[in-house]
Order: sequence, then C-alpha cells, then structure tokens
Amino acid sequence: MKQILFLCALFCTTALFAKEPQQPTSYNYQRGVEAVNNDNDEEAERYLSQEINDNPKNGYAYAWIAGVHMRNDEIGKAIDALNKAIKYITKSDKYYHAWANKTLAGIYYDLNDTIKCIDYATRAVKDEPKNIEWWRFRGVLYLEFEQYDNAIADFDEMIRLNPNAENGYMWKGKTYYQLKQYDKAIEQYQYAGKLATRSYIYSNLAESQIQLQYYEEAADNIIKAFKEEHFEDLATDLLADANEELTAELMPRLNVQINKNPNSVEWHMYKLYLYRSAKKYEQAIECTEKIKELDANPYFDAILSSLYEQMGDFASALHYAQLAYEADSTETDYITTLAGAYENVDSLQQYLDLMELYIEQYPEDGMAYHMRAQYYFHTEHYQSAIDDYTTAITLDSKDTFGRYMRGRAYYILGDTLKANKDLQRVIDDTNNSTETVFALIFLNRHEEARHLADSILNADSVKHENRYNIACSYSLLGETELAFSTLEQELKDGYVDFNHIRRDIDFAPIRGERLDSLLAIYETKVQERIRVFRGEDTNISSDERVVEIPFTKAGGVTKVDCTINELPLSFIFDTGASDVTISQVEANFMYKNGYLSNKDVIGKQRYQTADGNISEGTTIILKEIQFAGLTLKNVRASVVKSQNAPLLLGQSVLQRLGKIEIDNSQRILKITTKQ
Repeated sequence: MKQILFLCALFCTTALFAKEPQQPTSYNYQRGVEAVNNDNDEEAERYLSQEINDNPKNGYAYAWIAGVHMRNDEIGKAIDALNKAIKYITKSDKYYHAWANKTLAGIYYDLNDTIKCIDYATRAVKDEPKNIEWWRFRGVLYLEFEQYDNAIADFDEMIRLNPNAENGYMWKGKTYYQLKQYDKAIEQYQYAGKLATRSYIYSNLAESQIQLQYYEEAADNIIKAFKEEHFEDLATDLLADANEELTAELMPRLNVQINKNPNSVEWHMYKLYLYRSAKKYEQAIECTEKIKELDANPYFDAILSSLYEQMGDFASALHYAQLAYEADSTETDYITTLAGAYENVDSLQQYLDLMELYIEQYPEDGMAYHMRAQYYFHTEHYQSAIDDYTTAITLDSKDTFGRYMRGRAYYILGDTLKANKDLQRVIDDTNNSTETVFALIFLNRHEEARHLADSILNADSVKHENRYNIACSYSLLGETELAFSTLEQELKDGYVDFNHIRRDIDFAPIRGERLDSLLAIYETKVQERIRVFRGEDTNISSDERVVEIPFTKAGGVTKVDCTINELPLSFIFDTGASDVTISQVEANFMYKNGYLSNKDVIGKQRYQTADGNISEGTTIILKEIQFAGLTLKNVRASVVKSQNAPLLLGQSVLQRLGKIEIDNSQRILKITTKQ
C-alpha cells in the first residue's frame, strides 16, 4: 500500500520529545541537549558522548544521542542507544519508555521488519495505554501492513479514550476506504466532520463519495476543502483525476467562486486543473493566460509549455519553455521543461548544451546526469550513457529506470554479465512495473514479460506512460498486432509525440509503411486541432483533389520547390522533422530583401545586430508557402544559427497538406487534400 505518508512526522528528530525529560543537571548533558535543539549534531554528539562516559546510566543522554544518530542515518547506533535509554530510564517514566519503543518501531518499519515493528509499537501502547497517540501509531502501522481488523480495533480504542477527537474517526474511515467499504468510510468521515472543520476531512469524504458516484456531494466537499486550505493535497489530486461527471459538477461551483473572487489565482488554477484532466487543452491555455494576467510568475509559462506540448504544438511549447527559463535559469523545473521542449523539436544539440549547464549548476542532481544519459543513448554513444547513468544511480539508488537503461546499454555493447546484473536488480527493486517487463525481455524471460505486460495493460486504470511502454514491450517481443493496437489506443487517448515514436528504438521491429500510415492519421488530427485553435486558414478548396508535386533526389534527400513569401526556395521534404526550419543565411537574406519584417518575428528574441541578422532560437512566421497550387498561411518556422543548416519542411506543414504518397518511380509527391 505505502500510500499513508506518516513516518517522517512520527520519527522526525527535530522534535524529539513532546515533553521535557526530567533532565539531569550535569553540564555536558545540558550542553548536549542544547546542541541537539540547535541542530548542531557534531557538538551534540561530543557533549552527550562525554556525559555517557561520565554517567553511563543516564538513559536520557542515550535518548537524545539516539536522535542525533537517526538524523545522520546511523541506524545501528540509534538502535543501540534507544535500547540503553529503555534500560536506564526509570520505569516510572512511562512516557519516555513509550517514545523510545515507538521510535524503534519506526526504525524497524524502515528496515521492512514487520514483526519487530509491531512488537515495539505494542510495547509503546503497553507503556502508556491511556495515551491515544500510541494507539493511533500502531493502528496506522496495522493499516499500512493491511491488517485491517487490528487497525479498526486500535482506532476504536482511540475513540473510546477520547470520543471528541476526530482523528480516530478519520483513520477508521481510511481503513474502510482501503477495504472498499465506502459507505462505512463516509459514515466515519461524517462523524469526524461533526467534531472539527478540517480540509482533509472534506477531501477524504469526497474521495469516498466519488467511488460511489455521488458526484454532486463530492463536488461540494472539494470546494469546502479548498475554502479551508488552498491546494489541499488530496482535493488537488481529485481535481487532477476528475472524470467527466465530476468535472460537470465542479465547473459551475468553481465559476461561482471565481465570480466571487475574480482576482484569486488559486480558484482559477483549480479550473485549470479540471480542464487539463479533461484534456481540454485549449480552455486550459486560455485559463492559464488569464492567470498570467493576475500573476506574471514564470511558473505559468512553464505550465503553458506543458499544455502546448500535450496538445502537440511543440513550437509553442518551446517558446513558453524559453520564457520560463529566461526568467529564472536556476530553477530545475524550468531547465527540464526547456530540455523536453528541445527534445520534442529534435533540437538535440541545444538539449545537450542545456544538460551541460544543468550539471555545471547542480553537480549533485542525479536527474541532470540521467537526462544527459538519455541523449547519449539515443545518439548511440553508449559508453558515455553508461557513465552518466552510473553517476545518476550513485546519486539516487532508486533510479530503477536509469539502472534498466544502463543494463540495456551494456547489453548493446555486448557486456552480458554487467547487463544481466543491472536487469536482475531492476526486477528485484520494482514491483511488477513496466521496467520489470523490459528487464525480463532482455533477460530472455519472454513468457513472464508477456504475462506481466498483459496484466498491466488490463489493469483498471492504466496510465499513458504505462500503455506506451507496454506497446514498446509488445514490439520487442515480436507481438506485432498487439504492439499496433496498443499504440493506436495510446494515440486515440491523446499521445502526440510522433517524432519520439519514430526514433524510439523499441519500435524498430514494427517500423515501416504501416507505422508511418498510422502516425500520419493522428498527426493530421493533431495539426487540424492546432490550426483551429490558432484560427489559421489553409486556403485549400472544399473539394477533394490530388495535387502532384515534383521532387528531386540529392544526397539521399527529397527536395521540393516552393515559394515562401513569393521567394523561390527548395526545401528538404522531411517526414522525420517536426517543424519548418531555415538557416540563418536564408533568414537574413529574406529580412534584408523585404521578404521578412520585424512583425514576422515572434517570441522574446529579436534581431540583435546592426545589420539585421536573426539570432539563434528565433521563431518566425512565414506568411505564405505555396506548392504547386497549394497555399498555406501563417506557418511557424525556426531559424537555425548554423550557416550550413538545411531547409527542412517538417510535419507541422506536411500534415496540413493532406494525405501524402511518394511515387519514387515518377519522382512525384501525390497529395490528396480536402478543402
């Protein structure tokens, strides 16, 4: 289960005792306690160690130094000190005996020793049987270990000892929720609500009501939760996962709150969460733009980048990612957002450059190395990828995906021993995840992998990333039809990173005309959605017709003639590129000769030199592109700084043209278009 996050609060050493102990009066002891309270661990350990040396039966000194050891992850020393605290503190001081036993229970919880964990928690209860805190503590442990009857018994004892404490009813409600007895959970939460007004009571109540499809009541309680506490954790999660029915109930309630508080960023953001959960990205973007008017925080530029990315408008996503990064280049979220935007438009060199800066700024952030490793892996620099994955894993031992990728890199390089070691570790450290599936595949345990992939796919709520990864796994397993059907379902549900699919080596076994055709269908839909949102006009007639565009072959690439703003040019017809790119040479020529103006430059950057040269990263609007009678207006293009960069005609334009067929024998592109 591992969803009830209570241990940090229970075992935090900065508030070691709820009561002051009957403190000895010795100098070393008092100075040691003072140092603990001031978070000076080195000084605390020195004074308390001296106190223990002088007075080896001072149990309170052991209790305090145990806290220091815990704070420094010296678990063995902490256990020893706690046991000595129990031994030497007078038995009449039951509170501190209970505290020590509870703390030991927490340590053994972290060590996954269920028996000892419950044993010490029980000792705490026996030390002070009238203290409801210890009953709560053990009850939560029982709940965590899925011993539900025992948990309910402990929470009942809490209620018996203090019928007016809402906590007992709350935890009892949580237990019934885990048992899927939602009516009983609601009853307990309602008892709690009569005793106290708390945001978490309303959100937990709403969660159970959603399970029973009481959407109207759930919506009311979510609003109540937010009135008590902005962005209450569970209530916020419920917004992010809201289904159509809950959204329909919440939206008018949020509108009421917005009308009452028109300048409240918080209420507008709740509405944003709803739009995003419903995949209504256009409305979410408009909502975010409204929020930006109220608060110019670059955080909202990062949100806009994410929304445009989910919509499939990667050029706009890059634009807003750049705005966020330019506002604060030290914020790691903005760095990763911009990196993702570069990757989406295949600006891999910019991606790498940004990762270099990331690592330079945050050399102890494992994510930075992980992301650079991804670049090296996909560009087939496998040893460099291994080096960075190793650093990432060293900094974050729970980076199971990094360990899997390192194992795969070893596999590609032929180091089977190291590959198998990493892959087996992934299986040991994961709980039937998609990483487990991949590891099983490369360990040649295909039957197990297929079975696990099927079970994940058939789960009640499969996440996007899971379904995508399962499609990848079917491809690697040679299950072609399953790979296509799963991938298509993912595309139907809104996956839009088509270039990622094209370069993903997991899909190498199914790459070909069938995959290209499938992607073209959904790319067309995405581009149409983007065009409608932008209010763009393709200027193509309503009758379906076939337009033939001649092309030439040079250096293995396909080139087509066109005019851009009436300037004749030849573009590389590139189905693997996401957008239109032109070199700085062409951009400067167009600017100096009147084919481009300052009004055509969008984004934050402008022409920076006296002669009008366009700077790197500039996004421009090409007012008109013509191909053999087809006209496209207001096409976004990226200016590439390199003087030798080719002119690429990518998918953002190709999908606006219509269905494309390539006749290599006639050197003709056949485009079927509807007006």
